[in-house]
Amino acid sequence: MSNRNNTSTSIIEQVLFKIKTATKPVIETLHRNEDLQVTMLGLNSGVSLSDHRTKVPAKLTVLSGSVIYNDVDGMTSLLRGDELAIPMNVKHSVQATRRSICLLTRGAG
Repeated sequence: MSNRNNTSTSIIEQVLFKIKTATKPVIETLHRNEDLQVTMLGLNSGVSLSDHRTKVPAKLTVLSGSVIYNDVDGMTSLLRGDELAIPMNVKHSVQATRRSICLLTRGAG
């Protein structure tokens, strides 16, 4: 039996535990190589990932909860199962409206 799923499950469980009382984003890298990075982002209700920019193509996927993505074009509400391509070099932020778990995929993929 492979241990690969056990490691991912352990990280997921850690993020789920940490966000229960978190007052800032809980961020854990699930996978990284020179072309791709997959990050789990846990946000308690009302917690924000403050304004920042990405230098590589990125996609935000909401696994549970709900978030609001903000950029120069306005606000986009995202619910469980929603995905959003994040433009490069555009200042943006993410705020949870409910306790949320998201995947952030950056780079080629």
